[in-house]
Amino acid sequence: MRAEDNRRFVYFLVGLNILPHWVELPDWVIGFGLTFVLWKYASEHFNIPVPGKYSVHVLGFLSALGVYNEYGTVLGDEASASVLVLTVSLKLFEVKKYRDIMVVTILCYFLLMSKLISSQSLAMTIFMIVDLVLITSLMALHHSPRDGGRWTALTGRSLRLALLSFPIVLALFFIFPRFSTGIFNPTQKTEGRVGFSDELNPGSIAKLLKSNKLVFRAKILNREKVPVLSRYWRGAVLEDGRGLVWKRGQKGRPQRPNVNMVEKNLVVQEIYLEPTSSRFLFGLDWINYVEFPDDLRKVQVGEFKGKAFESRVPVRQKDYYLVYSSLFPQKTKWQNRKEYQANLEVDLEDSPETMAWVEGRRDEVEDVSDAIRLISEMYVADKFLYTLEPPTMSNLDEFLFSARRGFCEHYAAATASLLRSFGFPARVVVGFQGGEPSLLGDFLQVRSQDAHAWIEYWNPRLSTWKRFDPTAIVSPTRVRDGSDQFLDEYQEVQRNTTWDLIGRSLAKRFYAIQMFIDQVDANWSMFLLKYDYSYQKEWLRKLGLKRVTRWMMLALSAVALSIFVLLIYLFLNRKRVPKDPLAKIYQRVNSQLGKLGVERRRGEGPLDFAKRVEAEGIEPREQVADFFASYIELKYGPQGESTQAQLKELSKSIEGLKLKPGKDNAASAEPKSGPDMSDAS
Repeated sequence: MRAEDNRRFVYFLVGLNILPHWVELPDWVIGFGLTFVLWKYASEHFNIPVPGKYSVHVLGFLSALGVYNEYGTVLGDEASASVLVLTVSLKLFEVKKYRDIMVVTILCYFLLMSKLISSQSLAMTIFMIVDLVLITSLMALHHSPRDGGRWTALTGRSLRLALLSFPIVLALFFIFPRFSTGIFNPTQKTEGRVGFSDELNPGSIAKLLKSNKLVFRAKILNREKVPVLSRYWRGAVLEDGRGLVWKRGQKGRPQRPNVNMVEKNLVVQEIYLEPTSSRFLFGLDWINYVEFPDDLRKVQVGEFKGKAFESRVPVRQKDYYLVYSSLFPQKTKWQNRKEYQANLEVDLEDSPETMAWVEGRRDEVEDVSDAIRLISEMYVADKFLYTLEPPTMSNLDEFLFSARRGFCEHYAAATASLLRSFGFPARVVVGFQGGEPSLLGDFLQVRSQDAHAWIEYWNPRLSTWKRFDPTAIVSPTRVRDGSDQFLDEYQEVQRNTTWDLIGRSLAKRFYAIQMFIDQVDANWSMFLLKYDYSYQKEWLRKLGLKRVTRWMMLALSAVALSIFVLLIYLFLNRKRVPKDPLAKIYQRVNSQLGKLGVERRRGEGPLDFAKRVEAEGIEPREQVADFFASYIELKYGPQGESTQAQLKELSKSIEGLKLKPGKDNAASAEPKSGPDMSDAS
């Protein structure tokens, strides 16, 4: 392979390792990185000039400023990955010599590792194996002149190295202690990747329906206890109400949940959370307790019962935790009068018609159930509609008395505001509702389009918060059938052309394939996430180790690693048996001579070896001399490749041949170096 081809393959590898970062890094970082790669490739293919040394330094400085402006730091997981992508792509402009190629090739390993920090999916694992073989093959290309640039030989050697290292990888994975602390601190970027936030504005949740992005997978261990209509996944509780706009309000002091307060007969869920760049932890109402098996310190909550749980740090990689939920709302107490009053405050100065409607019906309301009944009757009587494309509304009057169309967020915000106006504590809860069963039905997939908002009102007689979903009054199918069914029906109403019908048919087939791939990937991700330190200890206990500590696991890892390194060393240095039939015959005679103390030296050809054997007086001399003469003739003679008859005759000549030292030189066999397969003269 020519040197130009080597460099172009380096450019290809850099571009290949940049592409997987497209999901989590900003578009401009990926765009600039690929532009630099294509620019360098075009410079060699089309003679386009490239930036000089100082220009590259300026571009690097500007790239670092751009990353700092994006994240506020250059040390977080995403920020450091962005810096690495831009640095490696800029380094291509300096690729001229062997040293530069080696530096870029090694940096490709770092590009791959930076992606593996954020993603360990099955597809990424397969990509890693292929990518490792390619990078290693490129490195071998510059260190294996005897292969003459043959990619088949180089790739085969890389595959063998990967197979030899596989036992070590398994040993380190199963035994090496799993730590939950990341290498870098998370960046300060606060925007959630799924768009979920702790504020409710008109249209904020409706925007999530445009994305089918997976938020988390949930495995309900005792699913039979949970009806379909009760699959409300709590995310955040909003108490600061301003008509259609609701915010989280003042946070309580974070505190660790008391494990002793966990109740019996709870619904247990295993949550496999995708990277969201936020702190929200989701679980079925009513959440009693959240537990990270590998680190109990990762959970915090403002008020233990009735509020949403969150992680102490933003979730920037896949994570796994357990949720214990009650089937019914839990009894609680107001901490103080101020908290009670905060759940009654509502600002409707910009909605005089709404205030007049409340005042006109105040005499009909004796308790909270009467208020809910009146509000529900208004939604039905005035024919309110549930729509994904509501008109723009600035206050509650426009929604209740003009538009009368909205999404779940409009109905939740309006209902909570009306209840507070009647004098009953209420709050808005945002999260997700429903979830689609997986291909095998062993877990639920909750996606961005399942985002939902509902309310909770205070029931003084029971001393509990009770859930009420006003969307179920306006659009029962959305709550009963989930977002997928509702979106399908909505799209069928919007579009009914022939091409749309064909497109939906193809989409359903593609969706079936996607579900299968997702099932395989989910099983892989669940295994990786669940296999933490506690699972490691349990696995080792089954092997007979009753008391397992991290130091013990480190020692086991060191022992296992040493054993595998020793086995690989012995494997690589074993005596190889020649595959050539003629070489096998020659090796048989060499073995017999070696037992007599006459071993062939390294680099010693058969002619020199035959002379030394004759000088040693090995008996029977004539038969030994005839063997060497025949072997040299067949190996190096002009007749070419040996025939089967010639090989058979040579093999027959040494059958029953019993070599022994000569009478005069029986004890003169000198110790030689180990045997060598080379036939070089």
